[in-house]
Amino acid sequence: MKSPIAPATAPTTTTAPATAPTTALTAAPTGAASGAAVSYTPLVGKVELDIPPSLYATTAYQVELSSGKLSPAASTPKWGLALTHSSPTGSATADAFTGAGFDLSDFAVLTDPAATPAQCDTAIDTHPESVPAFAHASAGHLLCVRDRATHTIALADIEDANAQTGEVKLSLTTWQATT
Repeated sequence: MKSPIAPATAPTTTTAPATAPTTALTAAPTGAASGAAVSYTPLVGKVELDIPPSLYATTAYQVELSSGKLSPAASTPKWGLALTHSSPTGSATADAFTGAGFDLSDFAVLTDPAATPAQCDTAIDTHPESVPAFAHASAGHLLCVRDRATHTIALADIEDANAQTGEVKLSLTTWQATT
């Protein structure tokens, strides 16, 4: 009998050259900031991640957003992106995104994959989502994730989010916020 924890295929991680500028981006204050302008500096350059199919959302790999690496579901990252099953019907495969780890997260979904960290920060303040479903955060969309403790922003450009298999392919960049 196959262990439900072992993925059908090994997760893959491909690191592309960092596409983030070397200078900081500055944004006007938002509800997330404490009144001062927020600057964003690259923390994780563009990293291609493939979360393999999993029979159960609870056993799917998760993304450690501060390092841009995949980790097993049994681990607890400081700040992560996990998969969950939110549909009341069907199988137990992943069909939505959720936060993982010790630091809580806020989410927003944008249709412009070229959005900046500041635009994501504003979208999270104005159009937050608690559990973005794969149907909404689908291919070509940008999943914005903000760490509630540090206000660091992760931008996950969704390439594929398959609710039938639970497989997710995305490109991740993470920006450290400073005031």
